[in-house]
Amino acid sequence: MSDFRFDKGPAPEVLRFFEGKKLQPSFDWRDVWAEEHAVAFTVAKTTGFDVLEDIREELDAALREGLPFAEFKKRLEPRLRAKGWWGRKEVIDPKTGKVVRAQLGSRRRLRTIYQANVRTARAAGQWERAQRTKRMLPFFEYRLGPSRKHRQQHVAWASRPTILPVDDPTWDTLYPPNGWGCKCWLRQISKREAARLGGPTEPPPIAWRAYRNPRDGRIYRIPDGIDPGWHTNPGKARWRMRGALRRMGERVAVLPPEWTLPAIRAMVRSPLFARLARGEAPKAVMLPVAVVPAWLREEMETEASLMILSGETAAKQIAHHADYFHPGKEPEAWYARVQELLDNPEAVFQDDDVRFGLVGELDGELWRVSFKKAGDGVEIFLTNMHRVRAKSVRQALRRAIRIILDKRK
Repeated sequence: MSDFRFDKGPAPEVLRFFEGKKLQPSFDWRDVWAEEHAVAFTVAKTTGFDVLEDIREELDAALREGLPFAEFKKRLEPRLRAKGWWGRKEVIDPKTGKVVRAQLGSRRRLRTIYQANVRTARAAGQWERAQRTKRMLPFFEYRLGPSRKHRQQHVAWASRPTILPVDDPTWDTLYPPNGWGCKCWLRQISKREAARLGGPTEPPPIAWRAYRNPRDGRIYRIPDGIDPGWHTNPGKARWRMRGALRRMGERVAVLPPEWTLPAIRAMVRSPLFARLARGEAPKAVMLPVAVVPAWLREEMETEASLMILSGETAAKQIAHHADYFHPGKEPEAWYARVQELLDNPEAVFQDDDVRFGLVGELDGELWRVSFKKAGDGVEIFLTNMHRVRAKSVRQALRRAIRIILDKRK
């Protein structure tokens, strides 16, 4: 059988799904679990090795250029060997502290990485497209792929046939690929085609089993025929997170003024905001992170009352300036304190007509928050937040057009 290959020029939805993932090294494939794969790119046994970016770059090229596995392996293997991530080696499991002998890079592992990632990205892209086209093509039909051997349950789902609406909850768990090496797929069809095939049908009977993830100790319900960790719909997981984040921001924006600050304080401590702060949200997602004090709005000559953090800004800060945050605390813990800095700054400065900044103290350290006006002053975006040294503060103040002191009332 020839290498798995996909068409050149993938749909933009496929690239968006893959590009929107945050790099997350892991030791065991179960460290990043189920729906987390919708927002995180990981490869097992990469903890302690600087190879995750290399693997991602070559996968991205494979998606964009339609490269077969042989070409993907040819380009990536030398990079991994040069960094020592190849063959069987003794490595330390950071969770247990034990030394184990593990398989790092190999032809078989690269094939698994390649197939799992490109098939999942294509499946997620199909889900996003289906949300736009479901009025004309409202059904999915479960189809077998070109595997030499098929799981018994997958054969049963395809032979029934299984034809269900695009938004049927069955696809929350049966959305392929449904395991390691699974090549099953969904065909999106019209009402007429569904009727010709004898559908729509009833959802297939599913037997569930309990699975304990040894990495986190939690018990999960997994359908028979689906490998643990593959029992989710990657496209819907990303879609659901994006929608939830958007709704959070929209609700805060329309609250009465006296409710806005308590709502933001609650929101920035939520799990969804944590995903945004860690760079795991879609770039276009924007959420308020603080209420801009009246005196600062006056100095900035704007009526905007909320300071907004975007998924794009958070991702850039994590990718390029993660060391700006204090070790031992996640980024969302610091973003949750932007309000403290706005309410009690040591100094506020203006770089030009739209860019501003302030310096304040948190836990005995100086922090700088940078922000800018956008949309003719109707919005204020947080552009950076990081710890600073006194020397850096003096340099920033010397560059400022004007310095605003003691304007907290």
